[in-house]
Amino acid sequence: MNRQFKKLALYTALDTKRRSRGMSWQRVAREIGVASSTISRAQHDGPMETDGMLAMVRWLGCAPEEFMADGGRLRKGQPPAGRFNVKSLYRALDERRPANQMAWKDVCRELDIARLPC
Repeated sequence: MNRQFKKLALYTALDTKRRSRGMSWQRVAREIGVASSTISRAQHDGPMETDGMLAMVRWLGCAPEEFMADGGRLRKGQPPAGRFNVKSLYRALDERRPANQMAWKDVCRELDIARLPC
């Protein structure tokens, strides 16, 4: 099963949303929080860092699996590509919060995930 990420499909989805909102690429990049070169790498199937790819997918309001060559279908027991173990991540953050004297809202602000219901 091919688990390759379709960067051009991501770029096409970004372009469709950009056009529908009448935005420039510079404005899109600012709104997403990535460099214009990150978007350009998607267009040209170049190397991309996961954080930039995830920011673009989040801006589109969809899941990364939608851009997988196999449509995001998994075989039984196969972990999703590009996904975190959310329970372990939560436990790790929760263990470190008190030492840093942080409430969950502070953690969300620090991680720049204010859009989540923290």
